[in-house]
Amino acid sequence: MKKKEKIILYILIAIALMFFMSWFTEKIIFDDYSSHREQLEINKAKLEVMEQENSGKYICSYNYYDCEDFSSKAEAQAMFEKCGGTKNDIHYLDGDDDGIACELLS
Repeated sequence: MKKKEKIILYILIAIALMFFMSWFTEKIIFDDYSSHREQLEINKAKLEVMEQENSGKYICSYNYYDCEDFSSKAEAQAMFEKCGGTKNDIHYLDGDDDGIACELLS
């Protein structure tokens, strides 16, 4: 091989190696970023739930409670009404839509 052909070959190999290294590095960085981002969102949601529970507020934006989460029918009914009653039974605590939550609780 001539000297000029060797130089071109080395340059092509160097370019190929740089391309592979940049692709591999980007894949590692962005894959790792995505998994961290997902975990951050999960942790934010958990923190929101804990803050609401500690502040005495009920979670009314998504299905979070079951009848087993309440110690009495009165407690379940209070949360049910605070979250909007039959208009917003997000937790499905009133199975027959009569306005009474967790009827089987005592």
